[in-house]
Amino acid sequence: MSESSKRSVPVDPRRLAQVETLLKRYPYLVQNERQEIIQFLQKGRLRDRSLLTTNPSISDELEAFRNDHDKELSLSGGEFFMIASIIMLTVAAVASLWII
Repeated sequence: MSESSKRSVPVDPRRLAQVETLLKRYPYLVQNERQEIIQFLQKGRLRDRSLLTTNPSISDELEAFRNDHDKELSLSGGEFFMIASIIMLTVAAVASLWII
């Protein structure tokens, strides 16, 4: 199996299926099940999150979940500051090279 075909498989297809199953039951979840979905949406592998968001059978539930938990799913102040700092440093570096 080539390296690129290894990367095209989700890291944990069972976890993806578990989150899909939980979302199908939304909003009838207990707190730890909600937390599992939040954790998956925040920290899950990008490909797995993409597969989840393109699943039409749970699109309404996923949208409702995101609307109901927007504060938990948004960037924290520290994450926002870090991203803004990286962008500003990159712009400053490019500007200083442009002047030289």
